[in-house]
Amino acid sequence: MPTSILMPSLSPTMEEGVLAKWLVKEGDFVKPGTMLCSVETDKTTVDYESMDEGYLRKIVVPDGTNAKVNQLIAVLSDEKDEDISAFLEKELAKSAKVTGGTAAAPATPAPEPAKTPEPAAAPVASPAAAPATAAPAAPAPAAAAATNSGKASPLARKLAAEAGIPVTAITASGPGGRVIARDVEAAKANPPAAAPTAAPGAAATPKSGKSDVVQTPHFGSLAPVNQTRDVPLTNMRRIIGKRLLESAQGTPVFFVTQKIEMDTLNAVRAELNRAAGYKISVNDLIVKATAFALRQYPVINSSFHGDFIRENANIDICVAVAIPDGLITPIVKNADQKGLGAISQEVKALVGKAMAGKLAPEEFQGGTFTISNLGMFGVDEFTAIINPPQAAILAVGGTSTELYLKDGVPAERQVMKVTISADHRVIDGAQAAQFLGGLKSLLENPVWLML
Repeated sequence: MPTSILMPSLSPTMEEGVLAKWLVKEGDFVKPGTMLCSVETDKTTVDYESMDEGYLRKIVVPDGTNAKVNQLIAVLSDEKDEDISAFLEKELAKSAKVTGGTAAAPATPAPEPAKTPEPAAAPVASPAAAPATAAPAAPAPAAAAATNSGKASPLARKLAAEAGIPVTAITASGPGGRVIARDVEAAKANPPAAAPTAAPGAAATPKSGKSDVVQTPHFGSLAPVNQTRDVPLTNMRRIIGKRLLESAQGTPVFFVTQKIEMDTLNAVRAELNRAAGYKISVNDLIVKATAFALRQYPVINSSFHGDFIRENANIDICVAVAIPDGLITPIVKNADQKGLGAISQEVKALVGKAMAGKLAPEEFQGGTFTISNLGMFGVDEFTAIINPPQAAILAVGGTSTELYLKDGVPAERQVMKVTISADHRVIDGAQAAQFLGGLKSLLENPVWLML
């Protein structure tokens, strides 16, 4: 009996994903627990395992193709030679409703869609190059530059880094002009054509005899001068925009800022690092202190659910991490029950997995409170947008030196500003101020963080 395999929903915000790579092939026998494919969500890349047993009779959505949640991606069957044509036709019709009527046509010829565009790309580029009297080898990199937006999936970035191939030198065939895993594999199979010829992409510059790019040291890349560029939205960027727009427009937010003296904390941190043999960051200390303060003021650890407010039992702190394609918030679970060393090691591991696109869904889904720290970028203070249904987020600025009067004498001190964005449906101004007062007390008297 045939069984459909649908694109799973692997995160609360997922509406569609990229089927990065099939890990099995048509005709293979699979059973529950067999890893079927890698799926790129709006946050990370996840290996999806089979829930059923049978032969993989048909791959409907090939590698590198976008698919909506609940869209048909493959068909299993109990028998290797069973006729599944009627079943497939019926399931494709259902799938077309999920995709708005666009799935049935490309889905039936499973292998072809991945290959047909590639031969088409070369002939289109070649005629354009011929009238320009350019060398025949140039059209291929020109096409690559045209299709590469500089965006890449987490899996593709990892594979490119392992192969030593710059992402910008790889022809992109993924949705929205993204480099995906199969593009990296193609570049690895033909590195001379991808890497060397992509660099002389300044074929257009000889017209003026001048370079039309300037070095941007802050980002370490070349930026075109007076040249408009449309960058397609990645799935992650689209979801970030949608969710935070809903938060900014639908949540009554107020902000409270607190200044915290950092001299004692910095001295204690230096001693801890000498004794521990590994580096505890200021952010680790902030996570620990925030967890303590949330225990003292549980209303800040609440979430809003329409017609009720939930005061969460666990203190699960999300730590905002910037990754190449956007932002992700891995979670330090039960942070109030962990020591500084455990928090430090866990944050390092989570950040490493986030940068490699290897976070499991349970490592970034949920959380009860978020910390966003931009201090390492030289930011003094800022406000952050709440991540619903959480009721608050803490924005952390950098440490700076200021002059103040100590017993009437000018003196210097290290200070840091933190700002809480709070949902007024859940938290009142006095409660936010009390929470920041508790956080300030803990960071200025860090002995309490050792308990």
